[in-house]
Amino acid sequence: MGTIFKRVTRADPRWRDSPWQIRYRRLGGRLVYESAKTTSKSAAKDLLTRREAAAQSGKLAEAGTARFADVAKRWLDDYSKPRLRSHADNVYRYEVHLAEPFGALRLRDVTTTAIKALTAKMLTDGSSPATVRRVLALLRVILNHAVADDLLGESPFRRLRRQDLPREPHAHEYNWFTLEEVRKLLEAAEPRERPFLATAVYTGMRRGELCGLRWQEVDLDAGRIRVSRSYANPTTKGGEPRVVPIGAQLHPILAAWQKNCPTTEEGLCFPDPLTAKMRYGGSAFTREFEALCKRAGVRRLRWHDTRHTFATHYMRAGGNLYNLKAILGHSTITLTERYAHHAPEFMQADVDRLDFRPPEKPVVGLDDVRRHRAGEQAGE
Repeated sequence: MGTIFKRVTRADPRWRDSPWQIRYRRLGGRLVYESAKTTSKSAAKDLLTRREAAAQSGKLAEAGTARFADVAKRWLDDYSKPRLRSHADNVYRYEVHLAEPFGALRLRDVTTTAIKALTAKMLTDGSSPATVRRVLALLRVILNHAVADDLLGESPFRRLRRQDLPREPHAHEYNWFTLEEVRKLLEAAEPRERPFLATAVYTGMRRGELCGLRWQEVDLDAGRIRVSRSYANPTTKGGEPRVVPIGAQLHPILAAWQKNCPTTEEGLCFPDPLTAKMRYGGSAFTREFEALCKRAGVRRLRWHDTRHTFATHYMRAGGNLYNLKAILGHSTITLTERYAHHAPEFMQADVDRLDFRPPEKPVVGLDDVRRHRAGEQAGE
């Protein structure tokens, strides 16, 4: 028999405003905890009654028989498309990596063994651990929604061990260009592309933020850029606008580019040089940047590594970690801490300020004694 309860005791001042929780068993004996999302005890009891009735009536008896493709498509259309900015990526990952191995399977046949096989195949085919983790994250969220909709009794991810999944990279495992490589890139870049690249390495802005940047958000007099959107999206990845300073080296580059920048209806700072419209990422953008790296004679890294490049050299120059968080637009300081190890001298100077030694006693010499006695005699 199910029960209702609260996560706090009656002695807790939060008791009155704390929502009720319900606990019951599904078919098969699995214990389920769920928030009733109400402070009304009677409403919580009604919800518990409905949940238990559904379980007893056999509603869940056929759980797991729905086809994965149908469930995934419903999640993509009803949840991902209207709510997530990553919807296009979700569709791509499903069609490329999940549709073939899992599409025709029933939910109950998407087992831990099948997930391990998918992981091994992707790694063998050359996918990076990061790509595999993103695909598995999509698979996990689709299955979790199936569980929430009573289409599946339990997600197979609950039985996967950490060692069964690709290793997450260490916080320090990322690439960045050296100072010499940045100089070579800027020299090799075409004049119409140089301001775009320079703004990236001098501000750490994301590619979408640069592509969507408008001149009305660039205040050259005050030396500030207001970052408020990504591509045509009205918000940035972090969800909040931020202000990025324009450095002394970047200012003349932007000032000169403002006079020569092609005019667009939106007033874009870096429109596509061929179409004079907003540029977007994609394979063409990637090929162009790889070609630039080849012309410059530097390592072929990703465009996003220009953001790591800015952060790395900012910290190496003695920058402040919390200021870097604000400049990059990170939601938490944890994301920014990956760059902290680049400032060992800066941290050493902070530690050197500590001194727990007792104050030294003044050393009194013979000359000091004589001057003191002479002063006393003069006073007499």
